[in-house]
Amino acid sequence: MSDEELFRQFLTGDSAAAFREIHNRYAEQLERLCFLRLHNAEDAKDAAQEAFLVLLRRKEQLQPIDLGHFLRRVARFSAQEILRKRRAEDRFLRHLVARVRETDSRPQIQLEVNNAQERSQAVLQALETMRP
Repeated sequence: MSDEELFRQFLTGDSAAAFREIHNRYAEQLERLCFLRLHNAEDAKDAAQEAFLVLLRRKEQLQPIDLGHFLRRVARFSAQEILRKRRAEDRFLRHLVARVRETDSRPQIQLEVNNAQERSQAVLQALETMRP
């Protein structure tokens, strides 16, 4: 079945079966695309899943589209949003650590964090050092 036929079935027919087929057809491709931008498997999976959620949420508004192009475009945008949030978290962490360093002579906190869990842990450590 072509993407066009599958998309038409998703809009008008058995949408659950059509959605499963769309997901099976594109999930791995979208995760790889997002991983190339994010360099983190969990974040890549989240960004790819967001593309499918947008497809479901906008089902009633969609006109015939190039399904692959639509999903890739949404996945790229989702990955970009994750990167934007990471940068904001990193700026906050650098600011927080700088404030701690100004007032504390204890060992310095490393900013070399690679994923959300490590960033969260670094924030908690920094907050602990600020407590009286």
